Amino acid sequence: KYVDAMSVLKFSTVDDAVTIFDKKEKDDRIVSAIYVDDSLQATTDPSLARKFERDLATKFDITSTPGLKMFLGIAVGVDPNHDVKF
Repeated sequence: KYVDAMSVLKFSTVDDAVTIFDKKEKDDRIVSAIYVDDSLQATTDPSLARKFERDLATKFDITSTPGLKMFLGIAVGVDPNHDVKF
C-alpha cells in the first residue's frame, strides 16, 4: 500500500531498495525511507517535507515529531554543524 501511495505521489524507488523513495522537483530533492511503521525523510527544501507530510496524511494515519529524535529505537541528534549523531 505504501509503495502504491509513493507512486501516486510521483516518487520512485532508489535502485532495488523498495523501501527508499526519491523525488526531484526542480533543483530540490526529497528522499523517504520506511521500515515497518517508521519513516524518515530528508530534503533540500523544508517546504517539500511539509507538503509530503500533508499528502501522506491523506492516505495514512500518521504522526509526526518535529526534528529527528528517534529512528528504529535509536536516539538521534544533530549538532550545531548539522552533523547527525547517534
